[in-house]
Amino acid sequence: MNKKPLILISLIGILLLNSCKERNVNSSAGEINYTRTIMDISVLGPGFLASVNEKIYHAVTEGKISAYANDSLLESSKMTLEEAKKAGSLEEAIELVPDPDYPDYFIDTVITHLFRLTDITGYEISHVWSINTGSNTYSVAPNAFAITYKPVIAGVELNEMPLFWIAYSDLEALTGSENYKSLNKLVYQKTTERVSDY
Repeated sequence: MNKKPLILISLIGILLLNSCKERNVNSSAGEINYTRTIMDISVLGPGFLASVNEKIYHAVTEGKISAYANDSLLESSKMTLEEAKKAGSLEEAIELVPDPDYPDYFIDTVITHLFRLTDITGYEISHVWSINTGSNTYSVAPNAFAITYKPVIAGVELNEMPLFWIAYSDLEALTGSENYKSLNKLVYQKTTERVSDY
């Protein structure tokens, strides 16, 4: 039996399980881990990225697929359609001077900066790892997918964060089977590249 694939899978598991973004859930059968990885998929081309961004955003904001506040995809983290539409938008309070002849007279007003597709900066993927302590086996599968952006508040750009999460399985219907296969292959390649750096 060739041991290289087994060693590679074990190293991938160790890498993902030791990521800074992980969550553990214990059960009588074993343990479940959710790990999150920022994933560069730009090699798929600008056309693919623009298409997937638009399809995900419109599917969510039109209520065709569900959006979640985190990668658990639990019912408790499910966003309402209104919450999904407001995701990434920012309300900023400013003072306006309506009459330049009276510069000391201000009017407080709120400006809403709406989220735009051009605000998307990247992608994050969540994997779910489970181990069955009875049979001493484990499995891994992509669980959730997020488009990310960098909020800007008072002119200060904050760290990249997910706009919302969707079920990874929803991507196949949105992107088509061939594009979905290409994405899966790339996710695998990127993960193995990270392992080979150690």
